[in-house]
Amino acid sequence: STSALETVAIIAYKQPITKGEIEQIRGVNSDYSVQKLLEKELIQILGKSEGIGRPLIYGTSEKFMEYFGINSVSELPQPKDFTNSENQIGEQKD
Repeated sequence: STSALETVAIIAYKQPITKGEIEQIRGVNSDYSVQKLLEKELIQILGKSEGIGRPLIYGTSEKFMEYFGINSVSELPQPKDFTNSENQIGEQKD
């Protein structure tokens, strides 16, 4: 789903990250998305934060790496890798 893809992207780029931080970025509750990603083994629990309440910390799993065909998180595309021409619809007028 779109929400799961958005959630896994946030986790991949910001890991290690807590569910509270994910929800702060997305602006909505992410319980369902995080649970589904855990069930599909695309993310994993890395431990507990030292913060208040000791929330769980999430990161991507080996299955995530295999599924997306990358060897490490450093291979994820960076914003500078996307040019405007790739993201535009129609022709640009001069």
